Amino acid sequence: MKKEMLAIALAVTFGVIATGHAADGKATFEAKCKACHGVDGKGTIPAAKAADIKKDCVKTTTDGKGKMPSYKGKLTDEEIKAVCDHAATL
Repeated sequence: MKKEMLAIALAVTFGVIATGHAADGKATFEAKCKACHGVDGKGTIPAAKAADIKKDCVKTTTDGKGKMPSYKGKLTDEEIKAVCDHAATL
């Protein structure tokens, strides 16, 4: 019974963390990214395709590239990862 309760507690905890991570990424995208990329990622400066996001988003968001500014020091590594995870869902 104790093992089952522990398993349930862990599942709930990780579910809350994962949900919070996604929600934070969406909120950060809406606050920092949608002005250029649009709410759907297809704005005046389209977001990269999902395959590219998984590969390059963290680096591009951290270091900047072309018109994309660097967010190093403006967002934490965790915030950048969360916003990239959200962007991959658009």
